[in-house]
Amino acid sequence: MWSELVSTLDWPRWVERARQEAKSDPGRARVGRWVDEASLATDESHANLLQDETVEGMELLSKESLWNCLRDLPEIREDLDRLHKGAVLEVVALARVFKWLRAFEVWHSFPASALGTLKVVRWRKDQATVASPVRELRLLQKILGPDEGSTGEISENASPRLSEIIRGIRHARADVERQLDVLMRDFDRQGVLQEKFYDVHEGRFVVPIKIADQGKVEGSVFGASVSRQTVFIEPKGIQGHNNRLRQLENEKLQEIYLILLSASKELAPSHDALQISTEVLSRWDAIRARSRMAVLTTGKPIRVGGAGDTVWTLRQTVHPLLFSACGSGLDDAGLTRNSMHLESPRSALLLSGPNTGGKTVFLKTVAVASLCARSGFFLPGSEPHQAPFVRHVCVDAGDPQSIESHISSFSGRVLKIKAIFETLRNREHGEKALVLLDELGSATDPEEGSAFARAVLEALMSEPDVTLVMTTHDPSVKAFALSHSGVLTGGLQFDESSGKPTYKIQTGVMGRSRALETAERLGIDAALIQRARSLLSDTHTQMEEGLSQLERDVAGAQAARKEAEKLKREAELLKETWENKARQSVQETLGSVRLRLRRMTEEVQDEIRQWVKKMSMVRSADDVRQVREQMQESLSKADDSMRQAFHEEGSEWGAFADEASAVASVGPAVSAPEVEKLKEGVRVALSKWKVDGVIEGLSENGKKIRVRVGQRLIDAHPADIKVISGAPPLAKAAKKVRAKIEEVGAIDSKIDLRGQRFEDAMTLLAQYLDQAYRAGRIEVEIVHGLGTGALREGAVAMLRKLPYVETVQDGGAGRGGAGCTVVRFFRDV
Repeated sequence: MWSELVSTLDWPRWVERARQEAKSDPGRARVGRWVDEASLATDESHANLLQDETVEGMELLSKESLWNCLRDLPEIREDLDRLHKGAVLEVVALARVFKWLRAFEVWHSFPASALGTLKVVRWRKDQATVASPVRELRLLQKILGPDEGSTGEISENASPRLSEIIRGIRHARADVERQLDVLMRDFDRQGVLQEKFYDVHEGRFVVPIKIADQGKVEGSVFGASVSRQTVFIEPKGIQGHNNRLRQLENEKLQEIYLILLSASKELAPSHDALQISTEVLSRWDAIRARSRMAVLTTGKPIRVGGAGDTVWTLRQTVHPLLFSACGSGLDDAGLTRNSMHLESPRSALLLSGPNTGGKTVFLKTVAVASLCARSGFFLPGSEPHQAPFVRHVCVDAGDPQSIESHISSFSGRVLKIKAIFETLRNREHGEKALVLLDELGSATDPEEGSAFARAVLEALMSEPDVTLVMTTHDPSVKAFALSHSGVLTGGLQFDESSGKPTYKIQTGVMGRSRALETAERLGIDAALIQRARSLLSDTHTQMEEGLSQLERDVAGAQAARKEAEKLKREAELLKETWENKARQSVQETLGSVRLRLRRMTEEVQDEIRQWVKKMSMVRSADDVRQVREQMQESLSKADDSMRQAFHEEGSEWGAFADEASAVASVGPAVSAPEVEKLKEGVRVALSKWKVDGVIEGLSENGKKIRVRVGQRLIDAHPADIKVISGAPPLAKAAKKVRAKIEEVGAIDSKIDLRGQRFEDAMTLLAQYLDQAYRAGRIEVEIVHGLGTGALREGAVAMLRKLPYVETVQDGGAGRGGAGCTVVRFFRDV
C-alpha cells in the first residue's frame, strides 16, 4: 500500500532530487531513507522538530566551511563496528576515519562569533556533542603521512623501526640491481638472454632466458612464458640478496601490522564518541539537503497541528516536482500557485474544471504536503503553511486496470475504495487520515457511477478525523457538494480568449468540464466538435451556462475585491507618505526655529552681560534708570524678534506663539484669585526666566507686572508669575534698604555641579553666576570635581567670556584643589 502510494505521488523522485544535494555518503543514505514510511516523523512533535531543523539549516547554508568538510566523506559504520570488536583496521580504513576526524575538527572548533545573531539552538546543542579529535588526528597523521592514506600505503615515518626497515630494503634492492646489471651483461655476451631486462616473480628478481639455453644458467626456475620460448630464472649469484630482500619485506609487513594494531587499540576507546559525531554530521548533512531544496523551490515551513487540530492552510503552493531542473538550479517561471484553507466544519475540498486543468496535480500536492510535514521538507509557498499530523494517506488516482489480474478500470477503483475504508476503520483512535480521490465513479455507467460516488463521499465525510480532497466532472456530485456545508468547492479557471486552462483554483464555484473545448484545442475536427455540441441536452446546456455565469460573477467580485484592496493599500501608502513628510517638515521647522532662537538667545545674553557691566560702573540714580530703561527696551525687542521667528518659519508656529503670549506656553493661565495675590512686596517666581523676585508694581503701560530681580526690573505677564507660598510681603519702607542684604543671603557662595550632565551643569552655572553677581557676591566657588575634566573646562571657558569676572583660579589646599574653581567678580572699592 505504501509503495503504491509514494509511486503514485512521485515521492521517490523528489527524495532522489534531494539526495543529490547531500555531500557525504551517509548523508545521502539518510535522505534516501525518507522514501520509507518508517523513517518519517511518528507524531506532531517529531514533525515540528524536523521542520525546525530545516529552518536552522537554512540559516547555516551560507557557512561554507561547515559543509565543505563533508564533501565525499565515506561510510565508516562497518569500520567503527570492527574497531569496537577489537579488529585491526587496514590503512584504507584508517584513511576513511581520518577524513571524518578532520570534519569533526572543523565542527567542534567552529567559532560562535561566525554565527552572528543566528538562532541555531539545535545546531549549537549538537555541536557540543561532536568529539574533539586532536589526539586521534595526531596519531593518524603520523601513520598516514602527507598522502593521508590515499595510496593505501602507510607512512615510512610511522615508527623508527619501520623507517629503518625501509632504508634496509632500499639498500638490499640496490645491491640486487647492481649484481643483476653485471649478470645481465654476462648473459647477453653468452647470447642466452631472451630480453634485455629483468623482472620480479613472487617477490624475487629473475632474468628471462631462452628456454633452449636454460641449462647454461645456474639458478632456480620461477616459471615460463605463455609462448614457452622463455624461462624465468633466479641466478645463483643474487639468491642471497633476494633472500635478504624477502626477509626485510616480511619484517616490514610485521612492523606495519604492529603499527596498525597499536593505532586500532588507541582508537578503540573513542568508538562511542566517533560514532555519535558521525551521526551528528551525517544528520546535519541531510538537514542541509532539505534546506537546499527549500531554497531551490521557494519552500516555506509547515507547522504541524496538535492532536485536536484539523486545520489545513496551504499558501500559494505548487507541486515541488513542477520545478524543472535547469542549469545550476530549479526554475519556477510560469508556475501557477494555488492556496487551500480547510477548517471545521469543512473537511472536504471538491475540485472541478476543465480536463488537463491541474486538478489531479493539486490533489497530489496536498498529499505531498502531508509527507513533507513528516519528513522535514518545506513546501513551496509564499508564507508558512499549516497542516494536521496525518498518519494515513490514502489515494485513488490513475487507472488500476490489470490484464494479468483480470481487473477492469472500475473494478480496480472499487478495490482501492474498499482498501481505503479498511485503513480508516483499522486506525487507532484519534489518528488523522487524508483521502484523495481522482474522478471517483468513472469508467462505468454514468448514472450508477454518480450514485456510487455520492455514497462514497457521504460515507467518507462521516468518518472522524478525515480530510477529503476529490476531483469530479459529475454534475450530481457537484450539486451535492454545493448543497453541503462541509464541502469547500473549487473550480479550475479557463481563459476564454486563449481557449486554455489557467491552472488557477477559484474557490466557491464549480468549474465547467469543457470537454469539447479541450478536444478542439487538441486538434479534433471542428465539424465533429460542432456536431457534439448539437447533441448536448438542454438541461446540460442550461447548467453549463449557469456555471459560466457564476464563474463570471465570482471573477467580477474577486476583481472588485482586489481593486478595493489595491486602493486601500494605495491610501495607506499615501497616508504614510504624507505623515512622513509632515513629520519631516515639523522636524525641519523645529530645527530651523531652534537654530534661530539659539542665536538670538546668545545675542541677548551677550547684551545683558554688557548692561550688567554698565550697571556696575554707574554712579548716579539717573544713570541707573537710564541703563535699566535701555535694558528693558532691548529685552522687549528680543522678545519681539523671537515671536517674529516663529511667524517666519511657519504660520502654525506663529499662531502657537501668539497663543502662548496669553496662555500656558510657559505655564498655566492665572486664575482670578491668583491675580489678586500679585501685590507690591509679594515674593514671586518667574517661570520664564527660572528666577525669584519681588513685585514692585505695574509696568509703565499698566498691562504687565514689574518685578525686581536683584538689581534688574522685569516687566512680566501675569501668566509667567507664580506667588511663592509662605513668603510674607516685604515692607515697602524697608524693601530697598534690605533688598541687597536679603539677596546676598539668598545666594549661596558655592555651587556644586558634580553628578550633573554637562549641558545641565552649564545652564545651572550660567544662572548661578548671574544671580551671585547681581546679589553682590564678591567671590564664589564652583565645585566640579576631577572626573574627566569636562565640567572644569566648560566652567573656565564660560568664565573667560563674562565681563564681570576678575580672576579665576583653582581652590588650592583646603578648598578642593583642582576639583574646585574660585571666581572673583569686579567690584567698586
